[in-house]
Amino acid sequence: MWVPQFLQKNRVLGFSKSSLANVFNSPFVTRNLSSEITIEAFEFDDPIHSQLLCHCRECRYLSGGEPNASIVISEDKFRVTKGELNTFVREDLENPRTRFFCKNCGTHICVKSPPRPGMLVLKIGTLDDHSWFSPQAAIFCVDQQPFHQIPANVPSFEKTPPPK
Repeated sequence: MWVPQFLQKNRVLGFSKSSLANVFNSPFVTRNLSSEITIEAFEFDDPIHSQLLCHCRECRYLSGGEPNASIVISEDKFRVTKGELNTFVREDLENPRTRFFCKNCGTHICVKSPPRPGMLVLKIGTLDDHSWFSPQAAIFCVDQQPFHQIPANVPSFEKTPPPK
């Protein structure tokens, strides 16, 4: 399983139980009948294929306006270790994406995208620690808004990088 050396633990959606102490009474935390906190959990193994900032309008809808910070991983290396995820697929599109959500709180976890068969695009904000994230590209900058900042060392593309 891929884990940064400084982290040495599984990547888990949202918060670990210890870090939930500060938000235990939050309306966003679900409790089951035994008063335990219920969260969905997942993990994944190497490799991380890319680290991206996506400025497309659909990603910005889902993020609340900011670019989507995400990593691309192999679908067969992703495992839900606790609970199950709900899905959403737009029926009005010919080749829609399949979006996976936490069934308890509605957090968008990842997406299966037809242009990337066998891959998942995982939102880094769903990980316990994403301090290691370092975007390799900013994509769909054609939709970038004036208030979006792209780090100077990150290549940006109007749509996607050209094929290698």
